[in-house]
Amino acid sequence: MVAIKNILSLVLVSLIFLNCSKIEDFKSKDAVNKGESYRIKTKLTLAQSQNYMIESPRTIVNAGRIFIEGDYLFIGEFGLGIHVLDNTLPTIPLPLAFLSIPASTDYFVKNDVLIVDNGNDLVSMAIDSLDKLIKKEKTIVELNRSLLVNKRTSKVFVYPNYPIQQNVYFECPDKEHFVVAWEKGDFLNVSNCYR
Repeated sequence: MVAIKNILSLVLVSLIFLNCSKIEDFKSKDAVNKGESYRIKTKLTLAQSQNYMIESPRTIVNAGRIFIEGDYLFIGEFGLGIHVLDNTLPTIPLPLAFLSIPASTDYFVKNDVLIVDNGNDLVSMAIDSLDKLIKKEKTIVELNRSLLVNKRTSKVFVYPNYPIQQNVYFECPDKEHFVVAWEKGDFLNVSNCYR
């Protein structure tokens, strides 16, 4: 009986030491110990996040969700909006426009209606004016204010106000803004949140 108690004590002590080494391993790999964290680079107010426009095509930096509807290829870009390409020749899609929808992360398109998240809200917009671009009946400048909201449902989502990376420290944003861009670097003096 004494031998079993000694063995159990030895196993328990071993487990404690193993757990301590795991904690130390995590700490040594922790971004804070390397001086890496994230601070807010670009944030938007509610009014700025609702400033929708059709703009000239942009370079795709961080491609997100890809969607095909009719003659269009849509490529989302986190926090910024949606790239629209003319997909009438699928082997050579041509940049057509950029739908600037700040604080957007996901979308869906069906029958010339764009359903998109915008900050914490769900928004539907008519995008049939894109047909005028593809047919060259109108220019981007003539259409730049043609994204009109059909319907807005408030507070459907919780906007991800944190970096997409995990196990990192970052600057805590306030509740009045939507963070659409983060900057990585040695910002330990402002990093007061962890994810």
